[in-house]
Amino acid sequence: MKRIILFLFPVFVFTQVNVAQTAKIDSLRAVLTKTLPDTQRIITLNILALELRSSDAQASVSTGMEALSLARKIKYPAGEARADLMIGAAQKTLGNYNDALQFLAEDSLICDRNGWAKDKASALNSIGNVFYYEGNYPEALRCFYSALHIFEKLKLESGVALVEIGIEFYDKNK
Repeated sequence: MKRIILFLFPVFVFTQVNVAQTAKIDSLRAVLTKTLPDTQRIITLNILALELRSSDAQASVSTGMEALSLARKIKYPAGEARADLMIGAAQKTLGNYNDALQFLAEDSLICDRNGWAKDKASALNSIGNVFYYEGNYPEALRCFYSALHIFEKLKLESGVALVEIGIEFYDKNK
């Protein structure tokens, strides 16, 4: 009996998480059927791209591209940066590392231009992850340390911890 419970518990938890994620995706899609101000549409598209990333990375890319196009059209750098980040992350999930690096590098540039240090550090960490998956460990480590430096300067402990985990993982698997 214990074995059955131990087996069924993770299945139950996974099913509940999947149902919740599907409901959130459906809600976001319903919001997008309405007339929204452009900035709200971009924000909603970017949230939807984030939610789709693990379940349907290709749809995440398409959704992110829609947000990116609109953000560029109305000259909304925050929406553009977030869309670049979402597209880059989804491209990494798909194994399209060169495409991921292009979008993440653009995100990093927008963050630089606007003085968004925390977002710049997150972009560098994401770029480091792509280099890690590519097997380019020296570049991955360079990006991780750059991100770590920014997070430490900003006194953002959660960012520091995240990057230190990445560096530790790198050290154990190089």
